[in-house]
Amino acid sequence: MNESKATTPGGIVPTIESINAAGVRFYEHADAIVNQARLDIANDLRLAARIASAYASLRFAVADEAGLTKDPASADRLRSMLIEEM
Repeated sequence: MNESKATTPGGIVPTIESINAAGVRFYEHADAIVNQARLDIANDLRLAARIASAYASLRFAVADEAGLTKDPASADRLRSMLIEEM
């Protein structure tokens, strides 16, 4: 399911692809940390990467469900939730 790039007062709503890309960058940044004293930051980045992945999956599922529902009002509400949450 492809999400459109809608604009909101806060800016552009991230796409599933951009959220996944951010998760990959979080993992890469975490792996680049070699200072033992900063392992807490590495762990936080790994957690952020997992959260980004789960969030992207959830957005995909909501967008997919909006496309499958036969009730136009429900579909509109699901799509609006993808924009309003930002």
